[in-house]
Amino acid sequence: MLKISDHTESTLNYFVASTLSTFVAYLNDHNRFECHHHALLHFP
Repeated sequence: MLKISDHTESTLNYFVASTLSTFVAYLNDHNRFECHHHALLHFP
């Protein structure tokens, strides 16, 4: 029982960690795009 619980917890932790890193990467890409977009607007 404990082994199943540990495995489930580690799987859940991995899922949460990968989801968070994907979300952070998405935010970083979005911010980079916004900065580039504003730079184009302000400095044509």
